Amino acid sequence: KPQIKNFTINEQAGTETVTEGNTNVTFICEARGRPTPTINISFGSPQVPRGGELWDDNTTSGLTYTIPTVTCDDGGLYTCTADNGYREPASKSVQLTVNSCGSNAHPLDLRCVDIIMYANGYDLNNVNLQYLPYKTCEEAHGFSLQM
Repeated sequence: KPQIKNFTINEQAGTETVTEGNTNVTFICEARGRPTPTINISFGSPQVPRGGELWDDNTTSGLTYTIPTVTCDDGGLYTCTADNGYREPASKSVQLTVNSCGSNAHPLDLRCVDIIMYANGYDLNNVNLQYLPYKTCEEAHGFSLQM
């Protein structure tokens, strides 16, 4: 029966969180069995096979898959499957989370703006301008003006 000996992301088991951009990520899946199992690393649902570099020694076979520059599209569940044609294939999954992605991501965007107010007939000492930051992704920044 094939067995997954180890499946890691950047030498971490289970879950790895990285930042989008210049970060690279390496998945390593090690398996064993007689006969030697075929190893695949797949991603998403439905699972899409990923290429990689196969290696084999006397006791363990492995597959190494590297993403050279991580993007938001790379985040998700990766599964390593080992199948030698006997019994059921063995599988193990790991989760890759990519920071700065998704509906809650708000990149830092600092700007200086001039706000010109005309308050003819009002005492400017009693004018209150309040900044209203966004609360959800669907809302925009705003201002409240009280006179």
